[in-house]
This record gives sequence, structure tokens and C-alpha cells, in this order.
Amino acid sequence: MPVGPIDSIPALPQIAAGKLKALAVLAPKRIPQLPNVPTAAESGIEGVEVFPWVGIAAPRGTPAPIVARLSGDVREVVMSPEVSKRFSDLGMEPFATTPDQFATFIRQEIARWHPLIKELNIRLD
Repeated sequence: MPVGPIDSIPALPQIAAGKLKALAVLAPKRIPQLPNVPTAAESGIEGVEVFPWVGIAAPRGTPAPIVARLSGDVREVVMSPEVSKRFSDLGMEPFATTPDQFATFIRQEIARWHPLIKELNIRLD
């Protein structure tokens, strides 16, 4: 029975156990945990890059030196060998950005998904 997209964190153990078969990943490139599974684009389906992400944000108006310190501390932890390996084991690609890069990314995600959310009249309950 076909199943729709599943995040790698719950999917990888099921794939390893033979309970699910991965047909494609929706990431821009193949993931190390499933090196033989093509991307959607490689399978001929363009424009379906979807991936979960996690970020940390400070309240608006937080002084720049505090934002810089928090950003540096979070970057150091995320990119540490222990945490980076744990993320990788879960099928996540650890990366850290600057506060400005993260703000740009969020604006791009809003611009990307807002039209579809509006078109489908998706609402939070």
C-alpha cells in the first residue's frame, strides 16, 4: 500500500526493518542513510523538495550582542561531533546559519508555502 511522504526520523528505522520501501527522497540531494534511493528530481518529479528544519529564534528587539552570543553558542553545539552525529543518525543534515541567513530562509519558506496554504484554505485548529 503506497504511503505519502514521511519524515526521515520515523521512516529510517521502518525502512531498515523492511517494513517500508523508500521510492525517493524529497531533498535536493540523496541522503547518506539511503544512498541508493534517488531524489524525486532524479526520478523525474521536479519541484518537490521538502525537508523538515528546526531553528531557534529570539524575541524581536533582542539586543544584537545577545543574538550573536546565542547564535554562536547554538552553532557550536549543533556542529559539535556528538550532536552532529546524532542528527546525522536520525537522517537530518546538521547545519548552522547566521541570524541574517536564517531570517532570509524563513522569508523564502513563507513565500514558497503561503500561496499553497491560501489556495488550499489550510488552517490550524
